[in-house]
Amino acid sequence: MKSGGGSGRTDVTAEYVVVGAGITGASIAAHLAGRGAPPLILEAGQPGCGATRVSGGMVRGYDPDPTTAELASSSIARYAEPSGWNTGVAPLHRVGAVTLAWLDQSEDLRRAQGELRAASGLDAHVVSDAGGSEVAGVRLAGAVALVEPTAGYVDPVSVTRLFVRQAVRDGSRLMTGTRLEAVSGTGGRILLRCAGLTVRARIVVLALGGWTSRPPSGVHVVGALIGTRSIQACVIRRPIGVPPHTTFVDLRTGCYGRPMTGRRSLIGFPLTVWGVDPDSAPAADIGHHRRTLEEVRRFLPWVPRGQTVRLVRSFDGYCDKADLLLRTRSPGVWSVRVGNGGGVRVAPELGRRVAEQLLARPDA
Repeated sequence: MKSGGGSGRTDVTAEYVVVGAGITGASIAAHLAGRGAPPLILEAGQPGCGATRVSGGMVRGYDPDPTTAELASSSIARYAEPSGWNTGVAPLHRVGAVTLAWLDQSEDLRRAQGELRAASGLDAHVVSDAGGSEVAGVRLAGAVALVEPTAGYVDPVSVTRLFVRQAVRDGSRLMTGTRLEAVSGTGGRILLRCAGLTVRARIVVLALGGWTSRPPSGVHVVGALIGTRSIQACVIRRPIGVPPHTTFVDLRTGCYGRPMTGRRSLIGFPLTVWGVDPDSAPAADIGHHRRTLEEVRRFLPWVPRGQTVRLVRSFDGYCDKADLLLRTRSPGVWSVRVGNGGGVRVAPELGRRVAEQLLARPDA
């Protein structure tokens, strides 16, 4: 993976620039490069070092939002196909996925089951709790559940680096340690100003995730409410003898979890603190951690006997628009819709569609 440092650079020219090498930006760059338009990739840190680094990485086809569901179901096929990755190994850990909902949502889940099967050929079926029912190590706790046996999870940072390697292989250039400070236009070209570096480009894609809530100088995203919300999860070591479990999310409470290597599990519960600064590093909320353990034990009864390995505090970006590409007031500069807490699930298909939209636009 080639990269450039921030010193000694003064002027760079590129047709396409992708700002941000989280999993979304990396996917867009890989798909642009694969279509003969390799972008320059600018990343303030290292690929996958921002919000992607602490993502849960759970992958399933179902989502209450139709746009997200369509992107996610298509992305599973990409994650599961070995030939689509430089390593020849599919990154998807197929441990299954369970989506829990209220009993009166049975018809909604059955309809989603049919849509997943018809649109993407994904295996899915609906089960209801019948007095302590369990699916692959997860208690249903009075819920109706949509079960996706071929879903699971990926390592978000590893997938991000795979996308970047693919983009570089196909002609992209990666510049790390390069934080975008300001955007302006002159002579039909876009000027991107970073510390010690000016980039001239024709088309710029901002894949900043939660940082879109505080865009660089000169950038204003048109007609989209973008904000940030705190998240906190924890890594628990499972007691000896407790096997791995499927991934799960409970739509009633927001609880979620997935297995990890080394007899560990990642579990979480919503922390509804909005408007957080993406550059801040707030301390973990111990009270919220205790509540997470209490909430998740309904689904994973062994949790009180597990050992907390670490707490993870970060943020998600949220947007009120369904469009994948959002206009800014700077011609030629586009912003990608943030993932609303599910960027990893949709990254492969989102990257493909955004690349196609950019290459098909008359103003691109």
